[in-house]
Amino acid sequence: MLGLVPWGFGKLAGAPEGAGLELRLTGLVEGSWRFAVVDGRARVVEELPASAGLVEELAFALALVAAGRLDDERALEEGILRFEGEWAHTFLRSFRLFP
Repeated sequence: MLGLVPWGFGKLAGAPEGAGLELRLTGLVEGSWRFAVVDGRARVVEELPASAGLVEELAFALALVAAGRLDDERALEEGILRFEGEWAHTFLRSFRLFP
């Protein structure tokens, strides 16, 4: 599913050139991944733009949000996920693999 994040960030969320996102997962899958739109395509990058957003959540919660089984607003209320930045929130609202 991590392989779909650039597509979700670039295409579904419509992130513009230079937008960035850091995804920090905990739980079953732990790690930090950085994505940015470069030359019109979202991709994994080493360094983020200064205005990059941040999403922190349980890996299982990301799967539930993407599957449409967990509403991102509910996950925020329950403290399952946290985000910073406009594009991070747009990504969470639009990253639905099964709408």
